[in-house]
Amino acid sequence: MFNWIVYGESQEILDLYIKNQSKDYFATGVLIVNGILFMLLFLSNRGNKPYIYLSLFTLSYGIRSFLLKNTVIQFIYPNFSWELIFQLLKSNELWALAFIILFFRALYPKEFTNKISNIIVYTTVFFSFLVYIPVEYYYQYNLLLTSQIMVIVSGVYILGNLFIAILHKRSLAKRSLFSLTIFFSSIIVDIAANKQFVIFEYYSAQFVILVVLIMFIFIGKERSLTYLRSQLQLKHNRDLKEVFSRFVPFDILKNIGNIDLKDRPPGDFVVKPYTIAYIDIRDFTKLSEGLTPQENFSMINNFYQIVGLAVSSHGGFIESYGGDGVKALFPKSPDDAINTALRISDEVALTSKIKIGISIHFGPIILGTVGSTNRIQATAISDVTRILESMDHFNSKMGIEILISRSVLSLSTLGMNKLLNLGRVILKNEEEDIEVFQVIPDNYHIDELFKEAFDNGVLMVQNKKYSKAYGYFLLANRYQPSHQLTQYYVKKFEMFLKLKGFHFTLKI
Repeated sequence: MFNWIVYGESQEILDLYIKNQSKDYFATGVLIVNGILFMLLFLSNRGNKPYIYLSLFTLSYGIRSFLLKNTVIQFIYPNFSWELIFQLLKSNELWALAFIILFFRALYPKEFTNKISNIIVYTTVFFSFLVYIPVEYYYQYNLLLTSQIMVIVSGVYILGNLFIAILHKRSLAKRSLFSLTIFFSSIIVDIAANKQFVIFEYYSAQFVILVVLIMFIFIGKERSLTYLRSQLQLKHNRDLKEVFSRFVPFDILKNIGNIDLKDRPPGDFVVKPYTIAYIDIRDFTKLSEGLTPQENFSMINNFYQIVGLAVSSHGGFIESYGGDGVKALFPKSPDDAINTALRISDEVALTSKIKIGISIHFGPIILGTVGSTNRIQATAISDVTRILESMDHFNSKMGIEILISRSVLSLSTLGMNKLLNLGRVILKNEEEDIEVFQVIPDNYHIDELFKEAFDNGVLMVQNKKYSKAYGYFLLANRYQPSHQLTQYYVKKFEMFLKLKGFHFTLKI
């Protein structure tokens, strides 16, 4: 390598030498510190490959810059051979070249294709090991010239691909081309100095620092842009999922076990125990006759809004909407369904004049997808849903707001003080009777004497003491004449007592 030739007084020469040496040592230190910094950044964010390649590139040239100051090495290690310094210099230079190619391949994978870049990287690594043969052979077989040609070819490859990246409008490709043009120009001048085509050494550690700083800014800005794009994409995906979730029953698909909508065939299903609730508006047809279409839709949507928020806040999900009714499923506890019903009852009582009915049952339900290849629908199918519909018919006819079955009560923590045992009834379209209970919400007043008389009446029916049962229901009807089921019991018993021997059943 050639050093600067300076003419002047000896003190001036010494001062200039010390100044240049100080700059070089400072630049060398900056390169090594930056290399360690990039390594730490990579370790803290392993997904960012450019950091590790830039770290190795910077450390390679930092070590190379240090080796160039052979006076320091000879001071520390007097027996350190010049031949080994030369070999380490060339090896580090070639390794750095491989790392800068890998760096840009990580940033621009479409321009720096694996096939060509791998050939150059492997060839460069091969030459980096070849330099450790004896120096006389290295010069004898013109391996120095070959490695220098390899450096120039690699530079042309990198600059050419960066130019293509500019044509493809890649982010910050212009700045990369500018910095690498300066860098490889300094290398070419350095090679020319070795060949004695020029009488000064243009290449120095300061130029590598310039490249490293530009690349660091590049990664930082590119990382920021990538992060910003990823956040915008995540927000877009969340918004899109939120929109789709209004039309696609993701909750049902989750419970089936697969929410991937792509190539989903109809027929996927799972059988699980659920608490199922049906919530509808009482006398909706009669109510809607006096309203305009706009008022009808407004009433329905307000009702759906109350129901939807109550269901989701208690861990349930909507299975389907059907005109004036909503069917909801609760995968955890039946208490979730009961608490949902109580909340809906309170909110409807405060905000609306409509009357509602809620029926709740528990049992195994088939959740699955049905339809054709062109259109698929998620639904719930089970005997439980059929019984629930019969319960709703009973509920509507008796004017009861919240009705639950024995299967729900047996798994619930609800106390009997909040319940009215309605006895065993044979529901519409059912052959066997079922025990049902009325849940008493806070906004519904029930007389304690009525409850005591009604409970005793049901107990007498269960013990088949019908005369006593009739007396209790007459008493209950006196305390609370608005209770429709009590009136129904009284009429049934009057008919039963007239037709002696007739088997008493409460079929509704």
